[in-house]
Amino acid sequence: MINNWYFWAIEKYNDQDFQLAGSEINLDNILQLSKNFWDFKITYCQKYINNYMCTIIAGCGILSNIFWYKFSKEELLELVELARKENPPFQDGIGWYIYKAVDLVRRYWNKKHPDKQVITYIILLDSYEFWKLLEKWYMIQSWFRWSREFSADKMDNCKIDKVEKVANPTYGHSIYFVKSKEKLFTVDSYDCYRCNEYEVDNFSELVKNKVYFKFWYVFIPKNNLMTQLEKDIQDIELALKLWITNNRKNLEDIKKWKYTTDVKAVLYAVRSYKLAKQEISSKQNIS
Repeated sequence: MINNWYFWAIEKYNDQDFQLAGSEINLDNILQLSKNFWDFKITYCQKYINNYMCTIIAGCGILSNIFWYKFSKEELLELVELARKENPPFQDGIGWYIYKAVDLVRRYWNKKHPDKQVITYIILLDSYEFWKLLEKWYMIQSWFRWSREFSADKMDNCKIDKVEKVANPTYGHSIYFVKSKEKLFTVDSYDCYRCNEYEVDNFSELVKNKVYFKFWYVFIPKNNLMTQLEKDIQDIELALKLWITNNRKNLEDIKKWKYTTDVKAVLYAVRSYKLAKQEISSKQNIS
């Protein structure tokens, strides 16, 4: 029997959220995660802790699978109590705002794990950034509009492959997306023993029919963010490997922050090569 009241999340965004698209962070500067969700597969069950904490527990699930860390029940309850003191507060029977939950989980984690701090960014659903980060094994959190038909579609084969829209949504639920090869999966926090991870086969139709929120959140470890200098060094090393240049002094110069005319020319050449390769790959995928 499906309970009517456990799916609760509220859509609202904070104008102080860092937006990845158009930000100073280049996607190429974000390192791929060394492990993905399928390596650890740590999930949580909200109904044994708090039926309305999906916005909080989804972020905890993401951090768990980035760092191979299992939140204790005491820690999860502590997060709920902290959320009750926020403005606006978390409330039983109502749930909480996505942006508030993401912010709280990030602050809580960073305070407890100063050597494993994360930054959170907001990205658009179905954008280039959205898919690129999933390919790099990141997990992306937000919310969807729920109905009994949606749940029934999921539970019959652990796949959303029939429902294309939610005509009369009555609830919202926070989840996160992960990828496995070319397939997209949702990780849930309620159906603890069956279909907690389910494939989303009808993604394009669900996006078109606005079943999912417009904005999504990604947790990125600070250690996975390359500085521009680190990225430039990597590109010079690639240029040497590809014989775009054979002058190793370029590498020595850039490591000393010396952006000589020759260094700039090599960087331009290697990035032109990478852009051309990316365009060829895109055309092949389209054809």
